[in-house]
Amino acid sequence: MFIRILMNCILIFLPVFAIGQDVNVSGSSSALLDGKCRKDNTVRGRKDEATLANTVEQAKINALRSYSASSSIAVANSFAEKEQEILADIDSYLLNFGVLIDCKEKTQNLRVAISGVLNKSAWDRKLALDSIKATERSRMTAMFVARKLSNLTQFDEKRSTLSEEENFSNSIQGATVNDDGSMEAYGESTNTSVVTTGGRTEQRADEREYMIFGNDDINAAINQGITEQGYRVAPIAQIRGMPIENFRDDFATGDVISPETLNQAFDVLSGLPVDVLFMVATLDVGAASKNANDNSIVVVSINAQVYKFDGLFFEVVASVGPSQERGEGADTVEAERDALISSSKSVVEQLTAQLREKQIF
Repeated sequence: MFIRILMNCILIFLPVFAIGQDVNVSGSSSALLDGKCRKDNTVRGRKDEATLANTVEQAKINALRSYSASSSIAVANSFAEKEQEILADIDSYLLNFGVLIDCKEKTQNLRVAISGVLNKSAWDRKLALDSIKATERSRMTAMFVARKLSNLTQFDEKRSTLSEEENFSNSIQGATVNDDGSMEAYGESTNTSVVTTGGRTEQRADEREYMIFGNDDINAAINQGITEQGYRVAPIAQIRGMPIENFRDDFATGDVISPETLNQAFDVLSGLPVDVLFMVATLDVGAASKNANDNSIVVVSINAQVYKFDGLFFEVVASVGPSQERGEGADTVEAERDALISSSKSVVEQLTAQLREKQIF
């Protein structure tokens, strides 16, 4: 342990090694001391030292509660059920945390802020129902299709113009007899032309061509996520008759998976001797942009569902999207890979959290 003084705050680093997939969390808490703060944000006396220790613990608790509250409703509900067990062993979930103490000299106001790493693997395992044996948990297969725009053809507006002309003619004729008996003729003719112009504008839809990504990295992320959430992976490539290429073709030429392709997959799954949950997701990779550090940024738009066979129909039992995830990398390829992997992990986490809430294991 060592102490670094920063302006009016004291920062204490408590090193603990993190394990597995981790995310950053933070929390804070405040208290009123019995005595007054000393120099360098320190306290004295057993009572105030105990208050400081309790405030640090409360800040750690608030960090986990804050993370849970900012997660999906399913995660928040699962945490509420297991909260006391998690808080009783909080240091197994909150790792590598630093403590920031703000206690100005000659005041009684104590404020503590902590930031650290959540042991995501341990967190996810704890939120699952421990009573369900691994051999009794559901099998799950997944079909994720990712694409990006490779070519865009835009067409100009086409305007057709029609004109119609109408001509009108009026004339007046007559004669006048003068006093001397002579006659004088007169006449007047008027021609009028009216032109009517109209037309219509036709807009032709843009033509888009998409490139479909390979699934190696995506499948690895999906299978890892499914396993970490306590489900048994059934690789889709091992299920004979699944229309894998049809899924890819559908998303390469349209914005959704066609009902015909889904029904083909449902027919295959309903004929298996065991029930298999079916996770389907489409990932649309946007164009890369640059940030202030000159790194490439890519945003992925996601839609995903989990289907469950009820003996007659396949019903949607969990869904995510439309939502977005961001990836970053030194170049476009690296940013796309980061975005796809993080999106796949996030989708699996959110969908399985909804399944746990519905007691679907």
